[in-house]
Amino acid sequence: MSRAEFSDYHSSTCSAVYAILGLLNEKGLLKEKFAAFNWRSTVKKEGIDGEHWLVYYESVRRKWTKDKQMVSNVKNHPFMSDLLNNGVTFLDDTIFGDVSINLAKRRIRKINSIFMIHDEDQVDESSFGLASM
Repeated sequence: MSRAEFSDYHSSTCSAVYAILGLLNEKGLLKEKFAAFNWRSTVKKEGIDGEHWLVYYESVRRKWTKDKQMVSNVKNHPFMSDLLNNGVTFLDDTIFGDVSINLAKRRIRKINSIFMIHDEDQVDESSFGLASM
């Protein structure tokens, strides 16, 4: 993903989108540097207890930022410091290890496995405990 592809959505970006961009950057899957998406200024403006608390915390935990103020704020926060000290993360990046993702076709394929997920596949909801009552 590039910044140009992202620019249309920037004004309404939620913390989850920034988190996904951070993970993509961490795995070397962004065409540009994570900083090019101007996430840090938005996150800092909201503050550690603001709307983007998730990215604020994860950016320090995962070392996406070296911003001394952000690092200090997380380390000195009464709750987030405990999370940081215990290695808590809210993001699951295991998907990057064993799948192929085609964003254009919205397909996720498990590598070296028979199991494949396609957006057009029928899903048996009962297998997820979602059977109709």
